[in-house]
Amino acid sequence: LAGAIVVTGLLSMRKELRTFSTSVTSQDLFAVVQFAAVSLIVLPLVPDGTLGPWGVWNPQAIWLQVVLISGITFLGYVAMKLAGPSRGAALSGILGDFASSTAVMLTFSRRSKEVPELTGTFAFGALAGSATSLIRIFIIIVLVEPSLAIAGMLPLGSILLICAGGALFSRLRGSDPSTEGLTISNPFELRMALEFAVLYAAILLVTRAAGEFFGTGGVYLASALGGLIRPDAIALSLTGSTFTALELDVVVRALTLAIAVNCLFKAAVGASLGSREFARSVVATLVLAAVVSVAISWLVPPLQFELPGL
Repeated sequence: LAGAIVVTGLLSMRKELRTFSTSVTSQDLFAVVQFAAVSLIVLPLVPDGTLGPWGVWNPQAIWLQVVLISGITFLGYVAMKLAGPSRGAALSGILGDFASSTAVMLTFSRRSKEVPELTGTFAFGALAGSATSLIRIFIIIVLVEPSLAIAGMLPLGSILLICAGGALFSRLRGSDPSTEGLTISNPFELRMALEFAVLYAAILLVTRAAGEFFGTGGVYLASALGGLIRPDAIALSLTGSTFTALELDVVVRALTLAIAVNCLFKAAVGASLGSREFARSVVATLVLAAVVSVAISWLVPPLQFELPGL
């Protein structure tokens, strides 16, 4: 019975699988081998113990976060391959932000100038992708630190709702033709995984040092600066020992600040590279999301309740 279900499922997806097979490159296959090595071979060999100032580094824990981020990013890329490039800006934006939110914003900003009559569609794809990136970060936090996911539900949820609302508004204003979608190379490379590990380790140290020497203000500054580059790395750095060492409201504010700064960075990209109408839609939504989320994190106490079995 199980075999019949699998065969039926594969037959129902034959068109998508055909598209996927014709678009797979040798670089994609090499990336699969690299990801398998990173997750199945390297991870068990990495030592498990505390290192560095304040015992802030655990090599195995750091590499586990690399595997987590790489896995989610890689699955997003595979989903784009299965969907095909002709599904339009909306699907490309949503799936593309699982691979690279910056690539989505850069691509759609430029396309809005090249094809101005589709500005509303591109704005929808960019904002829908920004909402998806919140889901991606939230999934990461749930897997690593469920208590933080609960505590940050209100500020992070506000960003998600505002971006989704802005995307819907742009959709209603724009047309809905099929576009080329987003073309993006395979996001997984071993070099990028190593760079993320170094960056994540540096953020761990900077965040802890900022807290030790400058108090909560230093944690906020480190989170804001890290949010310009990788808000997911900041999210991971605020879990584990850092999560237990800081007050809950400080962790939620730092996480929200990192994501809010990233929203402002995307808004700057859209304003500088996109058409005037695209910039108006994207900037207004992302700035509003950043301001509202930060205000909520500072004014509303974080949610706290225990999940069954945790």
